[in-house]
Amino acid sequence: MMRVASLISILMLLSLGLPAVAQNDCPALVRAALEVADAACAATGRNQLCYGHGALTAVPQADGSDFNFAQPGDVVSTSAVQTLQLSPLNLTDETWGLTLMNVQANLPADRQVTLVLFGDAEVENVGTAVQVEAAIAAPNPINVRSAPSTQGEIVRILDPGTAVTVNGRNAAGDWLHIQLDDGDDGWLAAYLLQTEADVLTLAVVDAEMANYAPMQAVVMRTGVHDAACPDAPNSGLLVQTPDSVDSVELQINGVELRLSGTAFLQADAGNALFVNLLEGTGTVRALQTSTTIPAGAMTVVPVADDLLVSAAPANPTPYTLEELQALPLALLPRPIDIIDPLVPRQINQIVACRITATVPVANFREGPDTAYFANGILADDTPYRVDGRTLGSDGFVWWRVAARRWVRADIVAASGNCDTVVSVDARPRQPSTQGYSSDLTCTSERVIYAHVGDTIPIADSYQSSAIPVGAIVATLFVDGDVIYEGVGMASGSGIVWTTSWVATPGIHNVEMLYTPTIQINPDWAQEPFEAGDSWSHAVCQIRVE
Repeated sequence: MMRVASLISILMLLSLGLPAVAQNDCPALVRAALEVADAACAATGRNQLCYGHGALTAVPQADGSDFNFAQPGDVVSTSAVQTLQLSPLNLTDETWGLTLMNVQANLPADRQVTLVLFGDAEVENVGTAVQVEAAIAAPNPINVRSAPSTQGEIVRILDPGTAVTVNGRNAAGDWLHIQLDDGDDGWLAAYLLQTEADVLTLAVVDAEMANYAPMQAVVMRTGVHDAACPDAPNSGLLVQTPDSVDSVELQINGVELRLSGTAFLQADAGNALFVNLLEGTGTVRALQTSTTIPAGAMTVVPVADDLLVSAAPANPTPYTLEELQALPLALLPRPIDIIDPLVPRQINQIVACRITATVPVANFREGPDTAYFANGILADDTPYRVDGRTLGSDGFVWWRVAARRWVRADIVAASGNCDTVVSVDARPRQPSTQGYSSDLTCTSERVIYAHVGDTIPIADSYQSSAIPVGAIVATLFVDGDVIYEGVGMASGSGIVWTTSWVATPGIHNVEMLYTPTIQINPDWAQEPFEAGDSWSHAVCQIRVE
């Protein structure tokens, strides 16, 4: 991964400034190294990289950047470094690589994201956005636009003399991409800005793509499972935002990371990028798939031998607390405690895909097409958990929230890990029968055609002989009105609930709500249902003339 420059102006340091420790005393070496790094790097500024401790090698940018980076406390601009390689914890030589850097990223000018790299680790800077300072030169307020054109939407208005940071341009150089002190960005016509820098040295950036500054985008490799003793951490990268609200955008090995909080990352060539969320929230995106990670969980993103992303990120799972032992949290600006891992059910409750209606009347339908009958309406401001998706014959994505309950994606807002919802192809048969039904029994997935006054037998069942009678309470609804509630009767294959209803004119939807009194796991459910949890499904539709 590392590119070797023709002129390397630095450095192999062996324990400069390290307090004396007993030979092969791993805990003492870790403590001493952290003390050295903490004291040496306390004054590290924005967009600066600090030499913290141990043996490391820094390679300058090919543009001839030069710097003095030979002992703890030495500081260099993040834009000057091309690659950085740290030493693993070596008890014989008493070395352990530690560096700290502060990167502005997309934060306001008075805020920064802190990155601590340690142990057997190396990074290559792939952020190319050179930044220059400028000021509004026009005599009147000017428009900041969303695209490099007068047709772009106006996103801000700036007064004369306002200072801005310029970090890119269009190909012609007549529009400049700026970042404001509050973290917002946009485009300005070049003639409206005054700067001493040559703007043609700025990178050409795409209006639709993120513009990563130096060390805001890197290719990283680290050791994994390599802690030298219980008091030493595994090698890796700690990232922390100023608080758990501000969101920063970084790119690691081609994976887009949006973080509000603290994360621990490792990268193993030919294997994966591992992202552990210690506090706050995080989202990783790769190959058009996003996965949200709650604190107490982690995700895995496969990478190829060149360390670049090779497959979509996996759904979050509980992190392993032992893998997070002894992390150098003391070097971070905000103190945090590592929480116990979440259990899978907690993770699903937090980040599962959910939909909420965005139109006044959003219908559930029996299948993924408007040709299926409507069998309910989404309640206002109520999130529904999604358990499947498919592409309907109408060309729209449809979300499934329960058996025979589908909603078209364009009439709802989706949140959570919706990119990873499984595709389901099992579709109910569309109704084709017209006229009177010879069998009026209302059972699962039927459409009944009846006359006014007909008595309609209604039956539903839970097919599991392992669940005793009384383990599930069922409530039967017709058009939302309760017509039956009970524990059901035993049958040869499960539990059966039966009742009847006298037909009235119109189209009527019959629905069953199940509430278990013990933990059960239906064969269609991803997770067990605890006592008191409920689920529902449409039993049948009755069309009465």
